[in-house]
Amino acid sequence: MSSPVFMKIFQQAEKTFSNRNRDSYKTNFALLKKLVDKLVYSDLNLNPFLFSKKAFLVKNKAPCTFVNIYEKLDGPFSMSIFIIDENYKMPLHDHPNMTGMLKVISGKLKAECYTQIPTDKENGRLEKIVRVEQPKILSETSEAAVLYPDNCNFHELTALEGPAAFFDILSPPYSDISDTTPDARHCSFFKKEKIMVDNNGSNPTVKLTQIPVPDHYYCDSVYYDQPDFMR
Repeated sequence: MSSPVFMKIFQQAEKTFSNRNRDSYKTNFALLKKLVDKLVYSDLNLNPFLFSKKAFLVKNKAPCTFVNIYEKLDGPFSMSIFIIDENYKMPLHDHPNMTGMLKVISGKLKAECYTQIPTDKENGRLEKIVRVEQPKILSETSEAAVLYPDNCNFHELTALEGPAAFFDILSPPYSDISDTTPDARHCSFFKKEKIMVDNNGSNPTVKLTQIPVPDHYYCDSVYYDQPDFMR
């Protein structure tokens, strides 16, 4: 059974991302983050084995485990968990026009984040110029990291000193893969082409070029038995 902490998080997420509560969005978002900051993996009623080194020694195990906690067709938000193997780096990807929270619930994670800089030199979604943000080391005791449509919306994540797991909330969620409309929110992957610095040698920026999903990135999926309050 999931804990009262997670029930409060889910209920607050419904309130935060509902169109009915637009006028109080900032207040509700801050309340949601305070709740997510306290989340630990035991609140989600998952098998502890999933977070262990032994879980990744299973033959043909993917470097990443995905748990779909909550996603509703055309819903305002999604919740999920990713568990990544020790020293594995989840490749650089984006969250187009999305807001999110990322909370480490097991292990230690290095988060390398980038913020898009609007420029006339961009080639649609194929090329981006981004500002390099200060890397963060996140653990179970860290606050949730937050990404916004215009800040820290690209990242790559590496598990340190063992497997690492994080819970995330995205609003709005990624679009269905079949959605081909111009405003569709699909996850794109990128490689860093060129690092540039200003005359003082600081404020580095990077040119990103979109690439196909890297061959090394694939996930096993684990079923999540949703508690009654989510149904």
